Amino acid sequence: MRTVVTLDPRNKVPFASFYLEGLRMMFGEKSLNYSVSSFVDLNRAKDYSYDHYMCFIVARGDMKRKIIIDFHDSTSISAEAYRWCDVYAKINIATTTDMSSWPKLISIPPGFGIRTKSVAGTLIGGIKDLLRMKFRPINGLYAQFYNTYAMLLRPTIQKYEQKSESVSGYVFHASTLWSVDNCMQFTNPYRATFIRTCKSLPEIRFEGGLIKTHGDIPQEYEDVASNKRYKFHEYFQNTMRSMFVINTPAVHQCHGWKLGEYLAMGKAIISTPISNRLPFPFEDGKNLLVVHNQEELVEAIHRLSTDNELRRSLEESSRNIYTNYCSPIAVMRSVLGDFL
Repeated sequence: MRTVVTLDPRNKVPFASFYLEGLRMMFGEKSLNYSVSSFVDLNRAKDYSYDHYMCFIVARGDMKRKIIIDFHDSTSISAEAYRWCDVYAKINIATTTDMSSWPKLISIPPGFGIRTKSVAGTLIGGIKDLLRMKFRPINGLYAQFYNTYAMLLRPTIQKYEQKSESVSGYVFHASTLWSVDNCMQFTNPYRATFIRTCKSLPEIRFEGGLIKTHGDIPQEYEDVASNKRYKFHEYFQNTMRSMFVINTPAVHQCHGWKLGEYLAMGKAIISTPISNRLPFPFEDGKNLLVVHNQEELVEAIHRLSTDNELRRSLEESSRNIYTNYCSPIAVMRSVLGDFL
């Protein structure tokens, strides 16, 4: 019996794209429909829904399941979306959350923005979405146009998944220098130490740095700031070549896109402690190297820059975790569960 997937065209495309790809892989393009009227019983004016979640309905015969994918950085749950859905799949769930109190709630791994069609197909899709919503997007026309443009710059999932050998002696890291409290206390200092240590080692050729999107670089970060704004294709290619990478929870202590990208690329990962739930095993020394202070970070960098066997083991672990838990189709299998 044919499965029909109905999506709200008002979903935030860069964040919804990863899950849209999973639905395409699972059910095929012809099974996907778009409709605003199918979601009249969900008040999308509440809880900043555009930046908080995407919604869709999967139907087969008399069976129907309403799905929410919550991709927001915070651990908050949209009360309106939770009321509406049958399954509430969320990336950032606090480890202290009592899951038994939220029977619809399931944990999913971090995704990231991907281009799901050709350049022409992406542009045509953006126009079609505007027509479907009668040129009344939730977050305004500018945001809608910008997000369509942003999708043109993203690689396809196949580009992320292609096996690429890291370059011995080369390390790349470029990221935002945040002004948010928790990032100023933890994220920025860890990233700065990572960059300083890599720069100090004669066996490592480091490229990148911290980037301040607005205002001046604080004096304490001038030595790790990047004078170059990397275009996305440069960021992507350089990260693929990097011997190893660093993951740090960022705004709201969230799982960022970087973690999902690193797993898809099959990178050896150094990480500060994970703040939120993950639906897969992520063990220190087996799947990644966890560091709790700057001294441990320096030690981890030294280990991965000299121990090729350990680095290759962590790379293989990342690829296996991505394939089994984090790929678009693996996430959709988890979300739809016994409906399949």
